Amino acid sequence: WQPSRGADSYIVQAFGVEEHETNCSTNSQSCILPDLMCGFTYNVSVIAINSVCNVSQSEVQQLQAVPCVPDLVEARVVCESGGVMVSWQQSKGALFYSTVAQGSGGYASVCNSTTTTCLLDNVLCGLNYSITVIASDDMCSSDESSSVEINTVPCVPQKVSAEMVCSSNIGVVSWEEDERVSSYHVQALGPDGHKTYCNSYETSCELTGMHCGQLYNLTVTAQDGRCDKSSSYLDLIS
Repeated sequence: WQPSRGADSYIVQAFGVEEHETNCSTNSQSCILPDLMCGFTYNVSVIAINSVCNVSQSEVQQLQAVPCVPDLVEARVVCESGGVMVSWQQSKGALFYSTVAQGSGGYASVCNSTTTTCLLDNVLCGLNYSITVIASDDMCSSDESSSVEINTVPCVPQKVSAEMVCSSNIGVVSWEEDERVSSYHVQALGPDGHKTYCNSYETSCELTGMHCGQLYNLTVTAQDGRCDKSSSYLDLIS
């Protein structure tokens, strides 16, 4: 504010909802109001004081406090798309939100929303992400919310190969190790409708009882207990 003629000092008063009041005193033309309640609008006025007259009050101005920090942040994996859906409780004073997912290895993903949900659709497979939400208005942004951790969908099995053990009519399927995958499911489908499968916690699996002379289509699926959608396909002649 502009200096008031004859004033020795000033008191700034802010009145908010629920009769909440805060103030500060100064000898200059600026003052920091402490303990504002997030998300609320305050009526602010300045009182000029000297040794003769105690009160000469300015016009009332409105001040919007910083939006509240988002609370109750939750995240879930969307198995069909591989994205992560994030939701939270509405923050008082917020006009929009920014969701930030920081992945292991430095990979980051961001989405913006005017509602209390946001879909992170460009996260990488097989990574752990730490997710936070920030609330903003036209002027200010809140602090980050408490973080939530989530693992994305497993990656498609890599370097899949298959070969027959001719003496026992067993198909051996192998793939590259991925420490983030808990188990694998391998299924073989023949042109005569015959199916066989095997499960493994390692990087290979044996398919038994295969019909001779058949061209089997193989599917290798990485499993993490939530999303078992990532598969690799190849053929094997028995």
